[in-house]
Amino acid sequence: MKLRGINLWWVLLIVIGVAIVITLSTQRPSGTGMSVNAFVRLLEQGQVRSVVLQPNGNVTTVRGERDNGTSFTVTTLSSDPSVSPERLGERGVQVQIEPVSNFNWTGLIFPLVSVGLIIMLLVYMTRSNRGGGDAGANTFGKSRAHVLSEGSIKLTFQDVAGCDEAKNDLA
Repeated sequence: MKLRGINLWWVLLIVIGVAIVITLSTQRPSGTGMSVNAFVRLLEQGQVRSVVLQPNGNVTTVRGERDNGTSFTVTTLSSDPSVSPERLGERGVQVQIEPVSNFNWTGLIFPLVSVGLIIMLLVYMTRSNRGGGDAGANTFGKSRAHVLSEGSIKLTFQDVAGCDEAKNDLA
């Protein structure tokens, strides 16, 4: 299962490794997921004790705790008025806003992987040009013929004695 010197198992292993890293680096909400309507109902009933707002672009994740101690998670648009800190404060909810994290694992890993793949490609290309074989464009126009002068071949009849091909060529 080799393709021009590159072992496809290594390529598959690298792709799986990158997929695992991306999967592990994505954030997952903790607690029980809840709809926005259920969250608004809890707010109106006064059953929400505290919330942590985590904005991420156009989406805000709301992690909260009810009066009975259970946790919940709601994901909604950032422009939703039900998750505005002012409205939550009016309802007697403790609000904490987490700072927006600009660090992104995929933004770090993808450039490193692409540079690594380019380096591997360059190493592969330079190694394939060695060995004096037919290496492609670098050997175009180069002849492998040698000039032989008279007497440079030291081959005697003793060297080929018993070879049928040599006997046929002499006849």
